[in-house]
Amino acid sequence: DNGQCGQGRVGHVAALAPVDGLRGVRVRAVAAHNGAEHTLAVTEGGELYSFGYNLRGQLGHGTVTPELRPRLVRGLRGRRVASVASSYCHTVVVCADGGVFSMGRNDFGQLGHGDTVD
Repeated sequence: DNGQCGQGRVGHVAALAPVDGLRGVRVRAVAAHNGAEHTLAVTEGGELYSFGYNLRGQLGHGTVTPELRPRLVRGLRGRRVASVASSYCHTVVVCADGGVFSMGRNDFGQLGHGDTVD
């Protein structure tokens, strides 16, 4: 409903369809958790792509507008993403060098930044 299928549009995707925005990209892991309306794709090279619902900035692009197609998270450039996790409105990224990054909704401090600011 919010672009989390990466098809370039909102609405239900009733049949299996390729994600053209990731064509040619070797994806090794995907996080699309129940209840979350955004999708995270980690490539074999450790890059992170995100798409879908983004009202609280959970996609990591510095915006709060939905992404209807996969978009590279440029703020992690130069780092190798090892794993990702998400909830409805926030995302946590673990990098191979041990760095941990979080983005999105933070009204209860769930981002671990020491505050409650999104």
